[in-house]
Amino acid sequence: MNCARKQARPAHVFVGRQPELTALAAALDAVCAGEPRVVLIQGEAGIGKSSLISEFLDSQPAMPVITASGEEAEAVLAYGVVQQLAAAAAAVSSDALAGLEMLSQGPPANADPLAVGVELLALMSSVQAADAVAVVVEDVHWADLASSRALLFAIRRLVADRVLVIFSCLSEGIPPLGAGWARFVSGDRRVVRLPLSGLGVGELGLLCQELGRAGLSEGTLRRLAAHTGGSPLLARALLTELTDEHLKAAGRPFHAPASVAGLVLPRLRALQQPAHDLVVAASVLGEHCTLAELAGVAGTADPAAALGEAERAGFLTEQDMPSGWRVSFVHAL
Repeated sequence: MNCARKQARPAHVFVGRQPELTALAAALDAVCAGEPRVVLIQGEAGIGKSSLISEFLDSQPAMPVITASGEEAEAVLAYGVVQQLAAAAAAVSSDALAGLEMLSQGPPANADPLAVGVELLALMSSVQAADAVAVVVEDVHWADLASSRALLFAIRRLVADRVLVIFSCLSEGIPPLGAGWARFVSGDRRVVRLPLSGLGVGELGLLCQELGRAGLSEGTLRRLAAHTGGSPLLARALLTELTDEHLKAAGRPFHAPASVAGLVLPRLRALQQPAHDLVVAASVLGEHCTLAELAGVAGTADPAAALGEAERAGFLTEQDMPSGWRVSFVHAL
């Protein structure tokens, strides 16, 4: 038995991301000089968006922070994200909601987003400390529509406020919030976009060391990087489950971690048989393949319909690539 896997794992491990931390620090410097900034951190699930935000905020312990998060199951709850921000602000400052009638009571579902945005802007101003305040909304792509409209109204009107707004979302997460959001994040000088990609081989080596798995060869780390796409979540799951011997076995493929399989397999079993077979076929055909190749392996009579169901379930996607239309998995996990 490999005793290294029995060692206690540190709860919080953070490696790399120095350019992103530097960009966040520069945004905060601008805010402290009276120039508000909106930082949009984009990346696939498990790539480390929340960890990056936590690492940065931990380095600024004196800065007040009000936080909220979007949730897919709550996207129909009008002003759910706004209510979270109001509650967080009240926890930071007891008089943060003074004079803000709708935020104090919770905006009714039919409240005008512009009116709520006016109060939200006043809220951000009220909790500014001597230097700055951070307003953080994670998974903003799942924010309810009413909150997203109020947020956009408020942040567009930040002028000389010492407010640092940090949003996180999936790589393709902004378009569902509407054209106004897309125009703002792509064209406003106050917006800093930070796309996150996977960790490099050296950073994965540091992650292994932090998790008590030092001594893995560069070749092993390259295999780990290729298999996980540099995803810290997937890499950590593999490092938790696999022995050093398994990791170092050059001809032995990595299996999916049980923690990931436990999430994916029930969703796979819920698909209709043609879509299920198409996903299974994709798993053996490699990184990309044509729909015709998939249909041939899966034996699917109506591959277009099966692909549509697999796309709606979040498994597969079809994209126009230089070599033509190809089907691939949405996410490395």
